[in-house]
Amino acid sequence: QAACNAVQPQLRPFRVPCYGTGKGQKPQQHGLVEHLAEVDLGGRVLWRWDVYQYMMGRDPSGQQPRWRWLLAQADGLTGQANRHIPSALRPRTLAVYFNHNALPAHANTVALDPFDGGVYIHYHGLSTTFKIHRTRHEVMWAVGLMGTLRQYAPSGRSVHSLTWHAHGWHQLGPHRFLTFDNNVGSQDDRRQTPSSRVVELLVDPGQGTATTTWHWSPGSTHYRDIGGG
Repeated sequence: QAACNAVQPQLRPFRVPCYGTGKGQKPQQHGLVEHLAEVDLGGRVLWRWDVYQYMMGRDPSGQQPRWRWLLAQADGLTGQANRHIPSALRPRTLAVYFNHNALPAHANTVALDPFDGGVYIHYHGLSTTFKIHRTRHEVMWAVGLMGTLRQYAPSGRSVHSLTWHAHGWHQLGPHRFLTFDNNVGSQDDRRQTPSSRVVELLVDPGQGTATTTWHWSPGSTHYRDIGGG
């Protein structure tokens, strides 16, 4: 029976406070957020994990939300906005864009780990992949802008995020993954003509690291600011 269950994103309405809003923008924005749910054949929800509740949960001090959202003017500007977040709002502030569907998180991939049963969910708008424990329903680790791991480029240089607004999360083996990185607004690619790419990542939960071990791009002739590769 468990093998027939569906693990999928579901939508729910929410209202999020947006910090650093511009002229004419409301300090609170209504929208939809995708939570992860496992559903059996009878349609019964067995458990949920809610990224909004995770973001708004308290930090270890209990004084501040884990994350705050800064409203960006356009989807392609989220990378720039994340580069220029005012120091007064740091740390743990993330620029997001409320698109025409009001989906700032925008989950685009859900996958099961065949080795340990964990669940992966990737959020395009948050540039983050979370691994969720299927029985404890908590974050095991995360890679990307909201990453819980130290992240490194192939050169060994520490980076803020290994991917930017990626699509797809394919497991190649234990702790090894392949994704299509749209590379929109990358903080680490300052070229005027960015290029999208395929990226292979290695996660070491024991060491608390995630590293880009290989990447390939045909160059600036292939750049997708939206959608998969």
